Amino acid sequence: MKYYESLLNYIQSFPKDTMIREVWHRHSKRDLGKYIIHTDYPDRAAKYLKISQGIPPQHNNGKDYLLKWLPLPNDAKIMDSYARVFSYYNCYTTLNYYSYEYAIEKAKLITEEAKLRQMKSMPYTFSYERIKSQIEHIVEIEKNLPKECFMDLAFDFDIGPNKYIRTIDGAIPNVLKLIHYFEKKHTPFSLYFSGGRGFHVVVPYFSFGQKIAENNHLVNEHIARLIEYQIGSIHIDYAIYSARRQFRMVNTYHQSSGLKKIKLSVDDLAKGEKHILEIAQ
Repeated sequence: MKYYESLLNYIQSFPKDTMIREVWHRHSKRDLGKYIIHTDYPDRAAKYLKISQGIPPQHNNGKDYLLKWLPLPNDAKIMDSYARVFSYYNCYTTLNYYSYEYAIEKAKLITEEAKLRQMKSMPYTFSYERIKSQIEHIVEIEKNLPKECFMDLAFDFDIGPNKYIRTIDGAIPNVLKLIHYFEKKHTPFSLYFSGGRGFHVVVPYFSFGQKIAENNHLVNEHIARLIEYQIGSIHIDYAIYSARRQFRMVNTYHQSSGLKKIKLSVDDLAKGEKHILEIAQ
């Protein structure tokens, strides 16, 4: 249990008004000993990888993957450090900014779920009544887990042979149309090549006066539809507007293409597919 307790202690070291980013690192179990066991990484984010623990992935796809959760303060330097150190893993972050209270309760939930797994693995030590009581305790923690969060407004341009947009060059005019809209509105945004099949455009939540709420993913979908109505069809993927959507972190590699997710400038975008693929190598 010491790893889970360390996770809780780690979060409790944050200032009470800290907003938390949820980071997930999914990697093959075969690679665990190669990078994670080292203790000499200078990066703070790398140091704390060892205290996060495996929890079930969102979707059981049958692959040999272990999905881990680690809360990090909303600090761009720490996030970038984390991505650089573990660049060869599949690292994801939610676009959500959770409260300090959420991270504390989530760490408690992970701790109690670990206790339950221990009880179930040793039925000769723990009675059925104790296991049942532990399950009820976990349900109560889940019920009280704060769900309110801020959420960045994201636009995902998905590309593929069976999609409306089939090539990277085919997506660029749509991305430029959206970017020019934000430039005219003086709205800050970040532009990324996903490393796989598309582009991400992300607008910070504070750009449109969002309040912390449970349904902000629905608010974002509504805003995205209004923007597309104003500028014309740009063929974005509306499936991303869910409460737990994960995006690959910048500077991490896509497991299929071998390309990095990279931040782009408008000039990079205008230079086309060949240039973008070269800098994503």
